[in-house]
Amino acid sequence: GDVNRFDNRAAIVAYAGLNPKIQQSGDIDGLHLKISKKGNKHLRCLLYLGAQCNYRLRKEDPLYEFTKKKRQQTQCPLSSKAAYTASAHKLLVIIYSLCKNGTLYHS
Repeated sequence: GDVNRFDNRAAIVAYAGLNPKIQQSGDIDGLHLKISKKGNKHLRCLLYLGAQCNYRLRKEDPLYEFTKKKRQQTQCPLSSKAAYTASAHKLLVIIYSLCKNGTLYHS
């Protein structure tokens, strides 16, 4: 599809269902929010698998470093699923920016 139908990156993240689900409560710290899953499940699955394969196969990639950092952070380290989901979010934003600007990816 055409990425120009999305006004900003938040719109395409919501379309994929990778945006955080907001729960208004006094006991939520905001560090580990769940994703909404209200978007395109096929796109979300492909992005997740792409992030997972990137982590397993491309050890010199910035997305690998991002996932590794999320899994090994000292304050609230993420599980592998949560780290892959965060990487899928980042991958979607990178793809959106590349398509919107008409540029190629250079790691």
